[in-house]
Order: sequence, then C-alpha cells, then structure tokens
Amino acid sequence: MDSFTQINLNTKWKQVGITIGRENGRGDQLNQLSHPHSIYVEDDQTIYIADYHNHRIVEWKCNENKGQIVAGGNEKGNENN
Repeated sequence: MDSFTQINLNTKWKQVGITIGRENGRGDQLNQLSHPHSIYVEDDQTIYIADYHNHRIVEWKCNENKGQIVAGGNEKGNENN
C-alpha cells in the first residue's frame, strides 16, 4: 500500500504560511536551500526538505528561521554519512 497522499488538482489552500529558505538566496547555509526537491510535513508542522544540490535533508521546526541538517550534508557520495 502506498503511503503518499493524493491531492486533488482543484484543492483550495488557505495561505497562512511563512516563506523559508528563499529570502537568503540559494546556498548551503542553514537558512538557505539549493534546488529543494521534496517536502514532508509532520503533524506538529515540522517540515523536512530534500535539499538536492546540497545532498542533505533539512528539518525546519515551526516558526524557526533556519533549519537543521538531519541527514547527509557531506557532499555527494555512496557512504552512510
């Protein structure tokens, strides 16, 4: 069974969010992203972003102004870190 949620193309969104990782431009700092690829949102509004060009997963807690690396971040490679 698939664990992905399908979102209808006609879904209306209530815009009460904040922008993260954009106002500081593209980069590899904890308040920047470089080619974000995928996003996952927890029930507590913590989000996880696959930051493709930085080879990392970044966790952003609700109302924080920078993220925290939770996986990767050690350049491209095939090792566990």
